[in-house]
Amino acid sequence: MFGLPTCKEVFQDKHKIEKLPLHKKLARHVHLLVCRNCQHFLSTMNVIEDTMKASFKEKANKVEPEQIDSLKKQIKENIKKNIKTNKK
Repeated sequence: MFGLPTCKEVFQDKHKIEKLPLHKKLARHVHLLVCRNCQHFLSTMNVIEDTMKASFKEKANKVEPEQIDSLKKQIKENIKKNIKTNKK
């Protein structure tokens, strides 16, 4: 019989859930169903993640094409300078 993972174990494996064996996925799910602390933590993390995603999308939409072109030009110039410096 497999035991339930600890709260720490539930969130350590969060990024690799797809790769976990079925019994570990089920144990994690059961833990999340019964543990109020993990439910609250997961809810909070989802709010933070959604807020960050929305913020990045908003900022990405505010960038003007001219700014992108200017940055590309600066990057190319810096690469050329670094190549010349490294050849010496």
